[in-house]
Amino acid sequence: MQTKKLYRSETDVIIGGVAGGLGEYFELDPALIRVIFIFLTLAGGSGVLLYLILWLLLPAKSKVNQGISTKETLEQNARDMEEKAKQTIKKIQDEDQKNSKPVSAEKPSRNPSSWLGFGLITIGGLLLLQNLNIISRGMFWPLMLVFIGFAVLIKSD
Repeated sequence: MQTKKLYRSETDVIIGGVAGGLGEYFELDPALIRVIFIFLTLAGGSGVLLYLILWLLLPAKSKVNQGISTKETLEQNARDMEEKAKQTIKKIQDEDQKNSKPVSAEKPSRNPSSWLGFGLITIGGLLLLQNLNIISRGMFWPLMLVFIGFAVLIKSD
């Protein structure tokens, strides 16, 4: 009898193949696994961290039966993550260049990517402060609105 092994999928991949591999292991639809990761992210931020940890620790399906050590798996997965990050950055930069319009000399405007980045940093920072018990759950959305308000004021200057 063959034992089931946990791995990252190489065929059902959106980001790193973690949800695809977990779906195959637990015999669930990978879309359901992805929804669980999204829910965990929205419920406290742990979904992203859990996904990244699993991406780093789980070997790719083709590497499972090759007897590769844990250290080699970690190194290969870190390289895979780095390559995926570089591809994503390049894709964003290419899209940004395609969609960029000439900016007037008077008032430089921020592109959508920088606002997305600002929003992600703000949400991530607030979730971190919440998880470290520096701010309470009831303070999260009011603080988020304050940060968004400052961003709008800065943009309107």
